Amino acid sequence: MSDEKEVHLPQSKMGLGSDHSDMIVFLIRFFRLSGVAFLAWLVGYFNFSYSWVLVCIFLYLLRERNSSARKTKAEVIKALGINERDAVLARLDEVPAWIYFPDKERVEWLNKIIKIIWPNLTVYMSTTLVNVIEPIINQYSTSYIGKVKFKKIDLGDIPPRITSIKVYTENVPAGEVLFDCEIMYAGDANILLSASKFQAGVKDIQFHGNLRVILKPLCNRIPFFAAATAFFLNKPQMDFNLTNIANAFDLPGLRNLINNIIEDSVAKTLVLPNRLVIPIIPDIKLDELDNMKKVRPKGVLRINVIKGLNLKKADMGVFGAGKSDPYVSITGLGLPKRTKTISDSTDPIWNETFDFMLEDDLIQTPDILIQCFDSDEMNDDFLGSVEINVENIISKGIEEGIYKLKGVSKGELILRIEWFTVSTESEKLNEILRKKTLNQQQASCLLLVDLKSASNLPMMVDKSGASEPNPRAIFTLNDVNQESTIMERTTHPKWNQNFCFFVENPQSQFLMCKINDEKSKKTIANLEISLKDLLIEDSLQLSRVFDLRTLINDYNPKLSLNLRLYILCAGFRPEPEKKVLIEKSPSLDRSSSGFSKENVFLTQSEFGKIRISMEYIMDESVFRLTVIECQNLCQVHHSNLPDPYVKIILEPEKKSKKKSRAIKDVLNPVFNDIFQWNINYGELKRRQIFVTVKNDKPMLTSEKTFMGELWIDLTNLKPNVLIDKWYDLRSEKDAKFSFNYCD
Repeated sequence: MSDEKEVHLPQSKMGLGSDHSDMIVFLIRFFRLSGVAFLAWLVGYFNFSYSWVLVCIFLYLLRERNSSARKTKAEVIKALGINERDAVLARLDEVPAWIYFPDKERVEWLNKIIKIIWPNLTVYMSTTLVNVIEPIINQYSTSYIGKVKFKKIDLGDIPPRITSIKVYTENVPAGEVLFDCEIMYAGDANILLSASKFQAGVKDIQFHGNLRVILKPLCNRIPFFAAATAFFLNKPQMDFNLTNIANAFDLPGLRNLINNIIEDSVAKTLVLPNRLVIPIIPDIKLDELDNMKKVRPKGVLRINVIKGLNLKKADMGVFGAGKSDPYVSITGLGLPKRTKTISDSTDPIWNETFDFMLEDDLIQTPDILIQCFDSDEMNDDFLGSVEINVENIISKGIEEGIYKLKGVSKGELILRIEWFTVSTESEKLNEILRKKTLNQQQASCLLLVDLKSASNLPMMVDKSGASEPNPRAIFTLNDVNQESTIMERTTHPKWNQNFCFFVENPQSQFLMCKINDEKSKKTIANLEISLKDLLIEDSLQLSRVFDLRTLINDYNPKLSLNLRLYILCAGFRPEPEKKVLIEKSPSLDRSSSGFSKENVFLTQSEFGKIRISMEYIMDESVFRLTVIECQNLCQVHHSNLPDPYVKIILEPEKKSKKKSRAIKDVLNPVFNDIFQWNINYGELKRRQIFVTVKNDKPMLTSEKTFMGELWIDLTNLKPNVLIDKWYDLRSEKDAKFSFNYCD
């Protein structure tokens, strides 16, 4: 027998490491390239333009680029999950020994324990996915996807990691332990989902979120706390890759659809104000559990996204960079909010307001991340971001200004951020409603709805007979709908869920509730509650079992609710800066120049002021504006008086520009020029007036033209009401964030 050494050929590391998986990868790439070549052949066969070939190649390369970026991201996060230290060192040239996070602690000992018990945890988590997560996903599924089932669950060998833990020791109520866990998962799980119309494999799952855990109440029995409350401070980040046929064709709509369903199911169950309460000691009272789920507001943060300035041009045009289709996304306090998209603009005007409730459980309020994106069909382009420190806003009460966008070379946002405390004193409401003149659509109150349970709901009758309903509660206020989870086959559902609404005027508004059967999509009971009833209750709180209305007289359905109303009171507001009196320079003391010999203020009025009247005539759908006169305009000529005129633009349409006549040699011109626009009233309320006063200089002269400008917001303009008012003219920089309103 010969002593020949056995030769071992290295195995391929593509796919799962087998020849079959290599062949699958090869075939998928073959069919993709064949598809591109076939499209090119079709273009030539049907005598289409060669530009279609370029379009196909461009789309294919763009898809490859996006797929490569997702794959690289998944590999990096997976490397962090396996060995965080080596992965970080591999991506950095030098890491000084003093770099650390002083307020967060690494818990490698806990990750080692999780890795050891991971095989046992996978069995428990697989059961949880089928029994708990699958019903939640189906609640938010669409008719296109249908009912979703887990056909195969393989959670792999790589467990999730707790990258850091922060334990709070200050400002924490007595009798509880509070800490934050940063959870990251990028494992080798492989899950097969089955729906009514397709099957889709999901792999390379990535998850990243900050989970807050509250252990309370503390007790003398092991494990020394009676229950655990958990919730995510923000919507967690999730991503995955599709396998099987879905991956071969890489359907972007299918990916987004599945991703949105999963994210919505997580957000509506575990992101503030929703929370999960897990009883630890079996004999804990139900009242105490309900109390743990109750939302306790600290205040409301109001963010007004007014305008963008000089944003980056992200879209490609025929002759180079075009414009952008920008929108703003706000994250950091519960579910994210976003503005509408403004098409083809680098100076978009949104003027949209968003309210965020802050809870007492937050202890340390996270920063708000305001991001600007260019809306595209495939991937939205990043246009910059701004971070807002909430604690600073709370201490100031209000902050307004121009914020430079970070992460990009140019671009700014004009924001107005206000802090409101909450009160249960009904006497304050009338005063707040009287002062609410800047924007009639802004909220004056916060309504918290604690949905507990229903009883004696009617049975559903169809051709097969009577059956128990699958009830879902839907609350509506101001055209805003919020839905509960679906309870399977019961006439006595128990929800224990919280909902938050912002109320403009509780004296005239109603909260609508209807109970729907999810299977038949029919309303089986409904309820209407006047919020005015809350104003006469102690502490503006109403806890009652309400009688539901139903078409079937044989039943007496009831709904248990707890309603709490909080009045929004303006937080601390600093005193306005006093005007500084300065002696006028002798060089300006010329009677011919139009300057008074009195002292002047270095304030907003250094450019003078303008008198404007405006009115919207509802019957004619006409907006009429009159430029009446100006006073104390600034001098822009060295020897002679200026020739001022006024330019009016109904933003954002530049074509709406109007121009007054020029008045010769005067600083206090009288125009009385009338302009009008044919425009719908609803559209007008979303517009702003841009007013500029300029000097009509002769040609071939070096005279300055700018004499002041201002913005007027038309949000609260009332129809058939004439407004005649003086407005201060400002510099170009100050006018950008100093909006005037129609009072």
